[in-house]
Amino acid sequence: MSRFKFFSDEEPVHVENKTDTQYDKVVDIEKTDPILLKYRCEQTVATKLNNVITNHATTKREFHVKNRIDNGNLIVEVLLFDNIIQINPSNLSEAMDLFSSLDLIKCNITVQVDRETGKINKILNYGEVLKNWESFKGNIKERYSFLRSSNAEIELQKFIYLAEAQIKDEKLLIEDIHTKLFFDLFFDRYLVKLSDLYKPYTLNYHSQLFEGIAVPLHVSSEIIFEKPSTVELKKQGKIEIKEIDINAIKKQYDQKFQPIVGYKFSDYDFQYQVRQVVNTDLSLIEETDLFLAEEVKNNVEVVVDYKLRRIE
Repeated sequence: MSRFKFFSDEEPVHVENKTDTQYDKVVDIEKTDPILLKYRCEQTVATKLNNVITNHATTKREFHVKNRIDNGNLIVEVLLFDNIIQINPSNLSEAMDLFSSLDLIKCNITVQVDRETGKINKILNYGEVLKNWESFKGNIKERYSFLRSSNAEIELQKFIYLAEAQIKDEKLLIEDIHTKLFFDLFFDRYLVKLSDLYKPYTLNYHSQLFEGIAVPLHVSSEIIFEKPSTVELKKQGKIEIKEIDINAIKKQYDQKFQPIVGYKFSDYDFQYQVRQVVNTDLSLIEETDLFLAEEVKNNVEVVVDYKLRRIE
């Protein structure tokens, strides 16, 4: 799997730390017309067991985004315009189709942005989301009404139960939306306070290998190149093992992976690297390249390559 080179062999152009106000933009406008942005995202996810790829998925998405100011608040409308998924082995495609269809409900939202963090703090069309969920739930029950296997029916009911519990709690839904890379990258501090671009922060990552495990990532940011209207950032995340519930991870590994891999639990590790270009005049992302890898060393690994580009 190819990926871009994150760090040059040459010494990067280092920029002295800016004052806290140099990049600040104070929003004192009551109302603005919507600004339409279009982004395309390509994501590749591969899972490896004993260093052999066991499944591989490629997702291509196009998002249309409208930003506007209303009563001093940043309002963002997001439309998932295109959603293309390819998965191998193909027997996983049915489950992927269900989750993909569910994303059409979760990702088509109008939100209010938190003035301090740039994250989503309220879904303004939440009633519409709930209505769309009820319609979706009825459709999938009808679509799979032919099921005769009790195990298949139980799995479908579990899918509906878990999705409904999440969607009907706005806070949980917002947390889930932020686990999707486009939303996590787009809704960030640069939207509300450009002076925080290079400051360190902690990102709570939801493990893709171990259910219910949160991984605190301590992310350092460095400005490596600047132009009058853009700044290029390098970000790198590190974990502290003492902050992670290794016993819970080991328990899940013993149940889920050791019967397949054979080898005992080794060491848990996580890599997180980002290159990002931000337009400081318009306070928007121009492009992002992200690489992350979560692994129990030599035994099981999930690798994600993600590329985001503004096309308009």
